[in-house]
Amino acid sequence: MTQPTIKAVDRETGDTIDLGINDGTVTATGQWEGQTDTSDGGVSLAEIAYHAPDTVTVNLPQNNQYEQPVDLEPGETLSVHRWGAKMVSDGTVPAGLEMRILDDTDTVVASEETRLSKSVDTPVASYENTSDTEQVTVKIQAHNGTGGDLGVDDDADGVGIEMGWVVS
Repeated sequence: MTQPTIKAVDRETGDTIDLGINDGTVTATGQWEGQTDTSDGGVSLAEIAYHAPDTVTVNLPQNNQYEQPVDLEPGETLSVHRWGAKMVSDGTVPAGLEMRILDDTDTVVASEETRLSKSVDTPVASYENTSDTEQVTVKIQAHNGTGGDLGVDDDADGVGIEMGWVVS
């Protein structure tokens, strides 16, 4: 699964072009340049992450996980505005099924057993790369620590996962 992509296309040529949003720009290569302040009434990146998360349904054997790696440049912060994991069949969250952020050493720095936590104003979880020089790759993870397989049987519906985040 990849992060959602926003791009603009010149209707006449079909070329990808820069797209201006809220005094910032999504470049033709998909990078954000600018501020996320929406005091003038626009839609913030947090609102986009909140309302349009990445979703996936997976089978999670015991002690396995689904991970979304996120690269953070020095000084950047990963802000998760929406996350959750649940059984697709009935919407329950078995004890031990949790959402996590892992740092670049695979240490859990935030975790929550949740069907769905979401907030536009305040991230439900975050991680800051405090390095002055090194890029790090952190992970948003759904982890099965229930002690049993989830969604592995042929007739099982699996685990539904939602993740909406911003890097700033």
